[in-house]
Amino acid sequence: YPSSCHVFELTLQTDKYGEETTWSIIDRSIDRTTIFSGGPYRFGEHTATTCLLEGLYTFVIRDLYHDGICCTHGQGYYKVSVDG
Repeated sequence: YPSSCHVFELTLQTDKYGEETTWSIIDRSIDRTTIFSGGPYRFGEHTATTCLLEGLYTFVIRDLYHDGICCTHGQGYYKVSVDG
């Protein structure tokens, strides 16, 4: 990645209904445009990495059935980091 970049990393473990899980990064400085997204998924662990330029962003994770990714149907979780 270029030196002006901030490395965004996502680790996502879905519950048994990974097909319900999606996420997005929204750039708040450009009319709330979605600039990176993922899902739906199969059950398991997934990773995503991208470069974010200096700015304001919102990370949104969604579960289609609104029952979350933990714990009734598996031990789902997510971890987000920027620059480690």
